Amino acid sequence: MNRLRRLSITARITIGSLVVAALFALVAVVIIRIGVSSILHNATLTLLNNDVSAPAEGLTSKPSGPFDLPGGGQELAIVSADGTILASTMPEGLEDRMETLVGQGGQARDVQVGDEHYLVLSRSVTTSDGVMHVVAARNEETTALLLDRLTAALLIGAGVLIFAFGAASLAAGADRPAAGEPHAGAGRPDRRLDPGRGRAAACRARPG
Repeated sequence: MNRLRRLSITARITIGSLVVAALFALVAVVIIRIGVSSILHNATLTLLNNDVSAPAEGLTSKPSGPFDLPGGGQELAIVSADGTILASTMPEGLEDRMETLVGQGGQARDVQVGDEHYLVLSRSVTTSDGVMHVVAARNEETTALLLDRLTAALLIGAGVLIFAFGAASLAAGADRPAAGEPHAGAGRPDRRLDPGRGRAAACRARPG
């Protein structure tokens, strides 16, 4: 506290401004992260709906197969009316939970398998063989990694800007005299004598 009091008014104002700026930057980073997370979540939902659309349309005419499941990282499964997995590109951890995934309805849900997090969507399809299901999943590891890198980049950028602003403000404040401190040369008496005054004083000093 004593150290803070010893600082000049300019330095204290600068430090206070930096603290406020840091708080605003932190809030802004949190808001941006939430917004980007929402955008990525909606994009994943769109991809899941696209993943299940084509297989679901094919089930109505070919409930017995063959099932042509796409690759490229798409996690898909075709489940018969009795719960048998007819075709799947899903990891074993999700296949073991297929009964639960099928019964979750048409809402996408987060499912954790070990250290992996998946967003899973199930769609029921009425066929001549009964009500079958198409289940799609997307690994959210990439989304989480993207959010973490974005957050780190925003924090580093905000920190650099705040540090640069603070350094510039303190440097500018160091060139200014503190409150109550006289300017260089101020308060010094002017000892230069007026030539006229000097001659008058010399005449008075001479004896009459």
